[in-house]
Amino acid sequence: MRQFVMGTLALTILVGVAATAQAQIGGKKGPDKRVKALLDELELKYEVDDDNDFKLVFEVGESGRSQIVWIRSNTEDFRTLEIREIMSPGYVAEGDDIPHYVAIKLLEDNRAKKMGGWQKDGKYAVFVSHIGADLDAETLHNVLIFTVEAADEMEKQLTGEKDQF
Repeated sequence: MRQFVMGTLALTILVGVAATAQAQIGGKKGPDKRVKALLDELELKYEVDDDNDFKLVFEVGESGRSQIVWIRSNTEDFRTLEIREIMSPGYVAEGDDIPHYVAIKLLEDNRAKKMGGWQKDGKYAVFVSHIGADLDAETLHNVLIFTVEAADEMEKQLTGEKDQF
């Protein structure tokens, strides 16, 4: 019985490692053609960065503000779900650490969001929405707008009218 349990555990670990490796390799082939097709359908301007992610800049509101957003080409799997990240920065710390009062504000803001949430990426606070990778153009557009508005609103709250992103 012990050999069966150990064999099953080893097989489970190998399958998990293979799935992770496949997801990592899949993201390095180039920009995701599904995202490109949707962005072209939406007639949105974009560029592909060195990581093969899609970078867009949106105008926000009527005050001349803009906001950067990335759609990651690399996806991750959870069971039968293929998940894509859409992310937009809202804050950059002066040093390596985000101040505690900013971190608390970000955590409080997470509670009010319908989807997505704040994450720390180095010295940046980034709003990240997780969405199914197989989505239609309208859903992608809605998630882009949601992510951009969430990040820009927090940037305004934390920096006043400064528009860094």
